[in-house]
Amino acid sequence: MLKRNQTWSIGQSTDKGPVKKTNEDRMLLQIIKDPTGDEMVFALVADGMGGYQYGDLASQTIIDYFNQWFVQHHVALFQLAHPFIYLEQALPQAFNSLNQKLIAYGAYYHKKLGSTLTLLALYKGRYFVGHVGDSRVYHWEKIRPYQFNQTDRLYPTDPETESLAPHQTLSQLTDDHSWVSQQVRQGHLSKRAASAHPKRHVLLQCVGIEEKLAPYFRQGTYQANDLFVLCSDGFHTIFPEHQLLKTIQDLKQQRTAFQTRTDQLVQQVSKMGATDNITLIMIQPHYIEKPIGLKRRIINFFLS
Repeated sequence: MLKRNQTWSIGQSTDKGPVKKTNEDRMLLQIIKDPTGDEMVFALVADGMGGYQYGDLASQTIIDYFNQWFVQHHVALFQLAHPFIYLEQALPQAFNSLNQKLIAYGAYYHKKLGSTLTLLALYKGRYFVGHVGDSRVYHWEKIRPYQFNQTDRLYPTDPETESLAPHQTLSQLTDDHSWVSQQVRQGHLSKRAASAHPKRHVLLQCVGIEEKLAPYFRQGTYQANDLFVLCSDGFHTIFPEHQLLKTIQDLKQQRTAFQTRTDQLVQQVSKMGATDNITLIMIQPHYIEKPIGLKRRIINFFLS
């Protein structure tokens, strides 16, 4: 008898970039097994703000918090019918606790410090996104025959990327909590104008600045061989969506280790004129079939 198991291709890279003296970005990746051995991938990007040392403190506090959070909640996570039910209940409080902690640090140091917080959980064909700030999560997928009608698709397709890849879609699963994105949503700015606007880095919401925090949460489905991208704004402001889509298309034609590719992309962005820290995580889920009872775990590090 065969059992269908999830396995993953993963790459994660970060760099301070050519301008900043220190890297205030932080990232976290956890792979957690449920009682039956199935895996949940949890990835997080935090882009700290507040200047030298204080931005570091903000983003590192988030990483330390969630490392401890998994120690405390690992068992409870899988006691309900689905772990995302637990995430729905527990993560709003986690975001609020982090917000209060960073506000307290700011009061102690007499310095405003904050961070974006964008997380992604993947488990048995479903994703969960939690988000504050302007880091992003993208979802790349092939358009299956039943999705060819635009109205039947799980996510709307950007006309610009649709023309480049008529049988693929790259969807941004998060909304930027920024002033320019608000102007785009209200019809006052185009996406192209927003990308070069002098206020493009002005955030309307991040962890650690205001008492009131309204995180964005979202759930959905994925298929084997879809691709997820998490990145800080230091990546996506230099590397636009149409270029990311083309890169994914090129990757799909090669068999290159994900870690090698994320390292290359971060260095490429650094050389393209980046002025901020750069962080990138790429995750592709696969399925393998193996006889029940076989203990050897197979990990595919290559695109398929």
